[in-house]
Amino acid sequence: MLVDYENVSSLDLSNLDREDVRVIVFLGPNQVKLPAALVLQMQALGSRGEYVPVCAAGPNALDFHIAFTMGERSGREHPVFFHIISKDAGFDPLLKYMKAKKILAARYSSVAELPWLKPGAPKTTKERVEAFAAKVNSPNGTKPRTEKTLSNAIRALFQPLITDEEVAAVRAALVAKKVLQITDGKVSYPVVGPSGT
Repeated sequence: MLVDYENVSSLDLSNLDREDVRVIVFLGPNQVKLPAALVLQMQALGSRGEYVPVCAAGPNALDFHIAFTMGERSGREHPVFFHIISKDAGFDPLLKYMKAKKILAARYSSVAELPWLKPGAPKTTKERVEAFAAKVNSPNGTKPRTEKTLSNAIRALFQPLITDEEVAAVRAALVAKKVLQITDGKVSYPVVGPSGT
């Protein structure tokens, strides 16, 4: 999670103390004092929490630091899903470009908007299978055609609170429930007739 602290007035990290979450707070040159609550939450994260001070002021200076960090880390950390916390819609064209390059990233105006923090987010394999089946079978649903893109789609839908083992469990359950078939790495879907069968 990359936080544009110049752009976000308050920050609550209390629900992010997880092994699979890293938090980087980017500070503008004029942000010399931080709330004690934020400092204590970052301290609780240990090596999973990091501050990046931006030394010089300038248009989009902090934004370029965030963009550089995503580029640097996308080349060395896999799998990774970048979550930008910022109200700045200027990040959106970059995120669209990253998506085209198969790099998972999204922007949220606050930590509270993160999908896995919302009440009712699917957490069990059964809930995830139902949610994923509903997504691929929706009128605008995209059906992954290879095992790799299927795994990436599952990971993207439930990011970041899903491990590789849980992705495999969802994949296996989708096959067992005949939502899809996997043969030699290729994914196919049953043909649904007018009667729904």
